[in-house]
Amino acid sequence: MTRTPPEMRLGVARDDDGTLYIPAQQVTDLLRGLAGQWQDWGHDGEQPVLDRDTLQLLTAALRDAADQIDVECIARTRVRHGHRDGEAGRQ
Repeated sequence: MTRTPPEMRLGVARDDDGTLYIPAQQVTDLLRGLAGQWQDWGHDGEQPVLDRDTLQLLTAALRDAADQIDVECIARTRVRHGHRDGEAGRQ
C-alpha cells in the first residue's frame, strides 16, 4: 500500500525553489478557528490568560486578516462568463 505524502493530502504545492504554498481557504479557516477558540477563553469558568478587551482585539485582528485574504483571493480570481472566458455571446 502506497502512502500519500502530507503535501498531497493537505493540498500543499511547492515551486521550483522549494517554497511551500497552501490553499488560502486553509489559512482563513485556521485564522477563524483560532479566533473562535480564543473568544471562548474565560467563558468556561477558568481565569482567562488575557483580559476580555485584549482577546476581542486579537480575535478581531485574526478575523480581519482572514477577511483580507478572502478579498485578495476574490480580486485575483477571473470571473468566467459563458464557456470561453467572457467570449459568450460574441460572434
